[in-house]
Amino acid sequence: MRKIFFIVCFFSFLSGYAQQVYTSSGKPAQAKKKTKSGNGKGFDFSRIVFGGGLGLGFGSQTSSFSISPIVGYRFLDNLAAGVGLGYQYYRYKDYFQITDAHGYTNLYDLKSSITAPSIWVRYVAFEKLLVHAEFEYNFMRYQNYRFASNGSGHIESYKEKYNVPAMPIGIGLRQAISENASFYFILMYDLYNQIDPSRQISVYGTSIFPRIGFNVGF
Repeated sequence: MRKIFFIVCFFSFLSGYAQQVYTSSGKPAQAKKKTKSGNGKGFDFSRIVFGGGLGLGFGSQTSSFSISPIVGYRFLDNLAAGVGLGYQYYRYKDYFQITDAHGYTNLYDLKSSITAPSIWVRYVAFEKLLVHAEFEYNFMRYQNYRFASNGSGHIESYKEKYNVPAMPIGIGLRQAISENASFYFILMYDLYNQIDPSRQISVYGTSIFPRIGFNVGF
């Protein structure tokens, strides 16, 4: 609980310390014009944020693909929140070496996929410092193998399914590529490891991991 309290205090510190507001280009933001009603309220389509990340990996035995689109709204010039949907596929060639009841040894691939809806919030301070927090729920699917249930001695594949929550938080840098778009690099940690350290399955484990992507509108 002390770690959670520290993180909340850290977000509050950043919010109070950053006196200047910046756009994606790193320039000071100008005050928004008020609407015709004069109160400056109402939905502003120019504040819609979208982006995400895309990953591809190929090797002699492994291949992977990931995509993580996001959409949100910039409630303040340096604060945005929204939803996301991540998908990851991973394949390891000839990962399993299994001998069936007839003495034949065969090689089988390891295949897995993760689908992860999420909600997120991002805060920018000091022009390029980006703080990120989110809650996601991971639907994990693995292809495993076993002896056929009909007693033939052959090997059959089956799906293992796990549903795992995660709370990635992190801090990183944002680099502008235009007046309204930017790349980001964040070092993340799954806070859920501290909330439930006894869980047997974790998407991210206990290590710090990187996240790279882009934003449009923030």
